[in-house]
Amino acid sequence: MKRAKSRIKKNYSRLVKKIIATICFVVVLVVAEVTGYLLGIFYKASQSEPEPVASRHFIIELITPTPTPAYMPSKTTRALINANPGFSGKLKSMYGSEWRYAAELIARESSFNPGAINPTSGACGLGQALPCSKMKCELTDIDCQLRWLEEYVIDRYVTFEGAIWWHDLKKQQCLDKQARGEISQDKVCAGWY
Repeated sequence: MKRAKSRIKKNYSRLVKKIIATICFVVVLVVAEVTGYLLGIFYKASQSEPEPVASRHFIIELITPTPTPAYMPSKTTRALINANPGFSGKLKSMYGSEWRYAAELIARESSFNPGAINPTSGACGLGQALPCSKMKCELTDIDCQLRWLEEYVIDRYVTFEGAIWWHDLKKQQCLDKQARGEISQDKVCAGWY
């Protein structure tokens, strides 16, 4: 019985080796064939005079990129954007295509209030710097706060879109913990913690 198993194992091993060798041989043949074909094309092209463009046959496929829909901020953020057109214009000029994400982040943090101070943590400003002193801006200096926020977001999240993604992820994790009963239903799931 042991001999039969040993023989079957040896035969199986030989068969696998032959199959692998055959596959390798076929791959080498295909690569050689394709290489020869391409070399032949290049050789012919280098030996002949270029044909006039009108006699060449090209198939040209025009690819029109599908525009990615712009990020749509939350209803609350849209209301703040509409209520503060000057501030929104400043976001557009400073952050370009990321301005909507920046607006969403600032709306979530401070509701566009540059003087906002969190009574619990002491975080302050448009981006809720914690501690407030790390921002090194007066709460009345909106440009300074926006520059600080941009540096902070780029350093930590790379883009404002990345910051919103992280905020949404953390908020969902909190909500999931509440649903499983791991944390109190009274906890506010804001996203930054």
